[in-house]
Amino acid sequence: MPEPRLDDPWLFRSNVTDISELSRFDYPRVSSSPDDLHVQFAILGTINILVALASGLLILSILRSKTLRQKPFDLYLLFIAIPDFISGFSCMLTC
Repeated sequence: MPEPRLDDPWLFRSNVTDISELSRFDYPRVSSSPDDLHVQFAILGTINILVALASGLLILSILRSKTLRQKPFDLYLLFIAIPDFISGFSCMLTC
C-alpha cells in the first residue's frame, strides 16, 4: 500500500467503521470531527479559565497578606502558582 500524501483528505472517526481496515500510515491521520473538536476545545478553555482564576486568587491572597508573605512555604506556593496562572491564562486565550 502506498504511503499517504499530504494532499489526501482527512479521515474522521465517524467515517471509519472498522479499525482493521486502516493501515499503519492511515491510523495517525484519523481525527475527530470538527464539531467534536469544537466541544473539546470549549471544555479545555473552560477548565483553563478555572485554573487561571484559582491560581490568580491564590497569588493575590498571598501577595495581599503581609503575614503570608513572611512564611517560606507560602512563598513557595506563590512561585508554584505563577507558572500555573500563566499557562492557564495563555491556553485560555489560544485554545
